[in-house]
Amino acid sequence: MGTSKYSEGFKSQAVALVTEKGRKPKQVAQELGVTERSIRDWLQRHAESEKGEYVRIQELERENRQLRKDLAESQEIVEILKKTAAILGKR
Repeated sequence: MGTSKYSEGFKSQAVALVTEKGRKPKQVAQELGVTERSIRDWLQRHAESEKGEYVRIQELERENRQLRKDLAESQEIVEILKKTAAILGKR
């Protein structure tokens, strides 16, 4: 694939005109002097990127929950070992 003649910033601004300002892709394409197909492609890539970020956030949240659970279990074990050591140390 070749390099795009449009910067990522330009594409992002074009996508924002549709997603945030509620403008029609055809209208944005005409105003910016690009094809409607380009706008639609950029919108699709944006949507896929957003979905990927959402999935990644879910994975990180799941991992965080598991790590918190593991930490709590480890802390419990440490407390049990401390109590055991204290009891055995008194003998």
